[in-house]
Amino acid sequence: MKLICFAILAVQAAAGADYVNGQAARLVIGQTTFTDSYHGATNFQIGSAAGLAWGSNRLFVVDSNRFAADPVNNRVLIFPTDILPKPTDQVDNLPAGDPNYSQCKVCARTTAKVVLGQPDFNNNAINLTQAGFRVPTAVATDGTRLAVADTDNNRILIWNSIPTSINQGADVVVGQSDFTHNTTAVPPTAKSLRGPQGVWLQNGKLFIADTQNNRVLIYNQIPSSNGASADVVLGVANLTTAVPVALTAVTATANNLTSPVAVTSDGTRLFVTDLGANRIMIWNSIPTSNQAPADLEIGQPDMSSAVSNNSSKLCTSNGVVSSIDSTLTYPGRCEKTLSFPRFAVSDGTRLYVADGGNDRVLIYSKLPTGSASAADVVIGQADFTTYVPGDNADQIQTPTSLALDGTNLYVADVFNRRVLVFSPGDIALPPATVRNAASLEVFAIGNVTLGGTIKE
Repeated sequence: MKLICFAILAVQAAAGADYVNGQAARLVIGQTTFTDSYHGATNFQIGSAAGLAWGSNRLFVVDSNRFAADPVNNRVLIFPTDILPKPTDQVDNLPAGDPNYSQCKVCARTTAKVVLGQPDFNNNAINLTQAGFRVPTAVATDGTRLAVADTDNNRILIWNSIPTSINQGADVVVGQSDFTHNTTAVPPTAKSLRGPQGVWLQNGKLFIADTQNNRVLIYNQIPSSNGASADVVLGVANLTTAVPVALTAVTATANNLTSPVAVTSDGTRLFVTDLGANRIMIWNSIPTSNQAPADLEIGQPDMSSAVSNNSSKLCTSNGVVSSIDSTLTYPGRCEKTLSFPRFAVSDGTRLYVADGGNDRVLIYSKLPTGSASAADVVIGQADFTTYVPGDNADQIQTPTSLALDGTNLYVADVFNRRVLVFSPGDIALPPATVRNAASLEVFAIGNVTLGGTIKE
């Protein structure tokens, strides 16, 4: 097994590496094996993680959720990632006495160094203070600052530098005038928030998915004082417009939003995860005017549709009802559909989407340039039409957030209480890959398939 593990990991680092359908995670954080789903509140074990971010060689994990997945630990954990084994590392060389030793050789038994929102690693209480949280759901960093969506306190907390001490208080609050209030405004204002579930920092700007106000707010400068006003709003006509939630789902357009839960940017484009309309909205440049329409979307056949897994409009037919009924049938899902997506993020080349309702992550090898684009790779399922939830190394249950570090893809696997780490690999071996002293010529004449299911 030692040699097999090394060979697989070495292949993953090959030139031209990419992700492949149904591939397994390389590492797991928060559990001792890929099939464990224990929960708790320690510096190693997490509850049900919702939000992720990566920056400054740290992984930020929001250990909390609004899915009724227990426990809700009301905290943010900060893990160092420079100690995680790299794709080329031989990971089974630790002695049994090493504190990072695990019988699962690819389970990253790393421990968080900092916890925010709690006085130690064992508490999970709700708090409304400069340091406390009430069901946080998202986290973002630009490598210097840190922002957390403190959802049920109706606010965003900002640290002007990456926190280095346990329970460190935030420097700035957005959505409230101070750190001891959590009120909302009806109708909303340029300063108010209501249940924000998405936050992003990019190029000196702050972006907020103000979920229950059905809008995205853009701050042209990252606020340096409490209660700052937004500069631009997407999804509604202006910063004081209120949209009843009941009306938005049946009136999908290019310039409205229904319960947006995430907002991200690659520095050029803006991506908004429009949960209620089962789509990802994409602006080809950062909007500068209120209610600017998106340039394209994925997950729907057009800007006016909002159906979960709209397969009859997006997928290729898989047959007919019967020999006497020629009505076309369609798979439940395919490479173009989405069902309650939770997050989208791009590295400027690829686009990654957490397709929460389908228990999968979709990868677009090139950024979509038109609406209703098809994904190239699926992770969490064997193929684009399969739906099998589970807790193996190649399965995900309701992915809620994603993070990228330039090599790895981190996935928040909320109902399995873990964070999975995927790395691209090159599985296409050239004909002359394997040679030894007896090899005069080597011919590639077929494929080798390994059957069975990996459990541990």
